Amino acid sequence: MSKLGAAVWGGVIGALGAAAVSFLLGPARDTTYDERYQSRLDYALAEGARAGAAREQELLVDFKTRKVALADKSAAVEKKSKKQA
Repeated sequence: MSKLGAAVWGGVIGALGAAAVSFLLGPARDTTYDERYQSRLDYALAEGARAGAAREQELLVDFKTRKVALADKSAAVEKKSKKQA
C-alpha cells in the first residue's frame, strides 16, 4: 500500500472514530442546555445504574424470602427430630 493510500485510510478511520465519539458524547436532537442536560452516554450509564439497582433489590427480596423459608423448614425438621427422640 502506498503512503498516500495509508494516509487516506487513516483519515477515513479517524473521521469515523470522531463521528462515533461525537455521537456518544454529544447532545441528542432538540436538546436544551439546562440543569438536566445529559449526553447519550450519561443517559445510558444512568439507565444501567437504575436497572442494576432494581435488579439488585429483586434479588435481595428473593434471597430473604428463601432464607426465611429455609429457616422455617430447618426449624420444623429440628422440632420433628426432637419430638421423635
